[in-house]
Amino acid sequence: RQTFEPHHLSVMSWAFATLECKPVRLLEDIDRQACAVSRELSPQNCANLLWGFAKLRQPSAELLPVVAARLESGLLDECKPVEVSDLAYATAVMGTAGEGSCEPQQAKELLAALATRALPHTCLPRFSSRQLVTLVWAHARLGVQPPQETLDAWRQAMRAAVDQRPLQKADRQSLEASLGKLGETCRGAWIPDTSEPAESEADAVSAA
Repeated sequence: RQTFEPHHLSVMSWAFATLECKPVRLLEDIDRQACAVSRELSPQNCANLLWGFAKLRQPSAELLPVVAARLESGLLDECKPVEVSDLAYATAVMGTAGEGSCEPQQAKELLAALATRALPHTCLPRFSSRQLVTLVWAHARLGVQPPQETLDAWRQAMRAAVDQRPLQKADRQSLEASLGKLGETCRGAWIPDTSEPAESEADAVSAA
């Protein structure tokens, strides 16, 4: 008999990762139970589960393929930008984790599906600059080249977002490195040459 509901499993995964606490045996139980109730997972459940396992570097050969199957059954169309971003991060980490994790090809296929939620006719206008940075980073980490029309749409969305608020330094550095791997020029194309990284809270404290 299952002890926890899907929501409970996802919240525990998220909470352990947020607290940087890794109870391996409990995570293995969460893995098994989540796979058993995969048909009941919501988009948020899927995102929290994979994000938590990825953050904790908890190996799982089954969780990503099971979540991918659930998303591709029609649930993907309900995913919000924050869920797409978290799932993309997790997919990239788990797809490059090596032994004990999912096959890289499984991760690449899920990432390609997630990218369809960040198009002008789907949810791209609602993506934040950081969520776009995460999507680009995930593709670079997995070695997946997005279609040129997708990159063009992301670039336009990034320019619009940066015009409203400059990127944080860490996000800018991540974007530049990731775009370099994808053969894209960052400055002057994705962000203005004159843009300065926004001061982070930590920088503000040290400056004070």
